[in-house]
Amino acid sequence: MAGRRLVIVGGGFAGLDVARSISRSRVARGYWDTVLIDKENFFQFNPLLPAVAVGAVETRHIVYPLREMARHRHVRFYKNKAVRVDLDRREVQLHNDLRLRFDTLVIAAGSVSNFYGIPGAAEHTRPFKTLVDATTLRARVVELFEMAEQSESLEQRRRLLSFLIVGGGVTGVEVAAELFEMARHTLLPRYPSLDRSLITLTVIEGSERLVPSARPEHSAYVLRFLERRGVAVRLGVRVARVEPRRVYLAGGDVLDAFTIVWTAGVRPPDFVDALPFEKAADGRVRVDEHLRARRADGTVDPDVYVAGD
Repeated sequence: MAGRRLVIVGGGFAGLDVARSISRSRVARGYWDTVLIDKENFFQFNPLLPAVAVGAVETRHIVYPLREMARHRHVRFYKNKAVRVDLDRREVQLHNDLRLRFDTLVIAAGSVSNFYGIPGAAEHTRPFKTLVDATTLRARVVELFEMAEQSESLEQRRRLLSFLIVGGGVTGVEVAAELFEMARHTLLPRYPSLDRSLITLTVIEGSERLVPSARPEHSAYVLRFLERRGVAVRLGVRVARVEPRRVYLAGGDVLDAFTIVWTAGVRPPDFVDALPFEKAADGRVRVDEHLRARRADGTVDPDVYVAGD
């Protein structure tokens, strides 16, 4: 067994790339005792998650078993969740109180949904981060169409088929486009008693344009794309609070929707938040040119790397 232990927290793009890179080198395999930790036992290809939500792509097409990867690449894999990192003792504490010593640590744990402390947001909206989130949303949409077809009230049908997406970034826009396509062109033909005018979908975004990280001309194209397909878009609006099937905006407006999907942003996991690292305004850890974490006092930890989301 190698003398130096490398612990990788997170089996996403960054963590998996580190593990695979080490396994390609015989020298590196002999030098490192590599342990990969992830709360799931599969790698998830997130860019296709919205397509899974509408059934355009099967779940098996966007996952890759981490244990199978580990078996072929001289990596030990633990399906577990990191809850704390003790930098002084050089230990990662897992949720079952298992403690793993490390000589070098790579934190690539991804992100979690950020509700920004908005009252009711976590309780009354649906996050969109995991395969479970995607498949649950798909099942819900189909069930709502079944319920709407059996409803005798036009108002109730319209209410059941109302959708609201909070957050107009990349994920929110993709979910909106895929969801509307599924509702209008895949499901609607199967329910002849339902009219397309009953389906409403609204995207709200706090900034003045969709996909703020993109170029302005690309944001303008995305806006035209959605509006031409019947998606309502409201820009420059902030959520004040959320109640069951209702969103209150900071300006006083109220939006009702039977299904509210939250794609408004992400933040680091709690155990990363607790680390004494220098962080940006959105909680991301600041690193040097080698991805080594910067401590709050400005020094760099030579054996702790942070990568990915």
